[in-house]
Amino acid sequence: MSGRICYIYAFLRINYFLLYNLLILRPMRFPFLALICSICFFTACHPDPAPYIPADWQALSGFNATGKIPINEAIWDDQLHILTQTTLAKVTSATDAAHEMHGSEITARLPINADFFMSSEQDDQVLAFIPSKNPSNFNAKRGYINLVDLIPDISIKDSKLYPGTVADNGQGQILALFYTKHYHKVPVLFDVKMRKNSVWEVDTVTAKIINIPQIQTDRIYTKILSFGGQFLVSGDAENLQSVCVSIDAEGNAQTLAPSAIFNIIPIGGKLFGYGFGYLVSADGGKTWIKAGDDFLQSNPGLRDMDVMAGYTIIDGHVIMLGQSHIQEMIANPDGTIVASNLDQKGLTPGTFLTIKEWNGRVYIISASGIYSRSVKDFFTK
Repeated sequence: MSGRICYIYAFLRINYFLLYNLLILRPMRFPFLALICSICFFTACHPDPAPYIPADWQALSGFNATGKIPINEAIWDDQLHILTQTTLAKVTSATDAAHEMHGSEITARLPINADFFMSSEQDDQVLAFIPSKNPSNFNAKRGYINLVDLIPDISIKDSKLYPGTVADNGQGQILALFYTKHYHKVPVLFDVKMRKNSVWEVDTVTAKIINIPQIQTDRIYTKILSFGGQFLVSGDAENLQSVCVSIDAEGNAQTLAPSAIFNIIPIGGKLFGYGFGYLVSADGGKTWIKAGDDFLQSNPGLRDMDVMAGYTIIDGHVIMLGQSHIQEMIANPDGTIVASNLDQKGLTPGTFLTIKEWNGRVYIISASGIYSRSVKDFFTK
């Protein structure tokens, strides 16, 4: 019975019991009986608990102003950092962050890690590598590469970097794709070395043009991503069939998959890739096979991989971030994959860029700002 009805019922029974004992039995027994009845009254029933209401997504202040549009994020020294167009911000609470000017104007989603981040300068002719731990200290050495000196026939207007043409392998290396005036693509491997003098700074940046014989680099579909410490470059092979090539830290290229791979997500002990179709790897990405034509019929949860912005793992759950939605990926006992949409109440519409868990909260970086929610409330559906 409900809490209020339960209390009324108990109250009536106790009063009847007290009157009976007071009038019929000996009065000296009443204090003891009253104590027993009081205990019964307060323990017989409990009010219904109030239903738990998850908190909505909360916006971090100061990220939708001019020059503070989010670009990318990274965690180091147990601290979440957000790279914006003109600042490097350190998240200080669920709704606030401290900004530090980095002296550049970044307009594309370029990589950032614990050591450095990138910026295009001098009308995009120069790439700058800026130390992440000293972004506003110009006494801290920065690294610069003049792209015109590196690629004499480069087309600067066609060589603006964006996700898909630049990637970070997590080992101090960047692979980027540039265009010549003849619209040929030139992959370049940048190796960044850091040093600690009086301040943490960039020591050297070397650049190496990579030859990928498996791919005709004048084809339009070439794309770069990083996975497992290697770069994956996808494009058209000579027979016009798509192919994926892995590039190691030395710049060596070898064919990895028989089809392009633009996105990868791990679910249920396997890797699933998407390019011009679906691929599956059961050995951690060493080998890949093309999925059959009926793949999506048995794995409907992977249908949105073509608009996948990234993924993360939170409390053992695989989360796929789409450009405008959040999904929990679920591997059924029979091996099939399904997806469950997660609540987005409080999020301002805008293209999602990345998702990250930090300090008991989940953060979504989007073109409209940065939002956070507790891990507990994150799984609301």
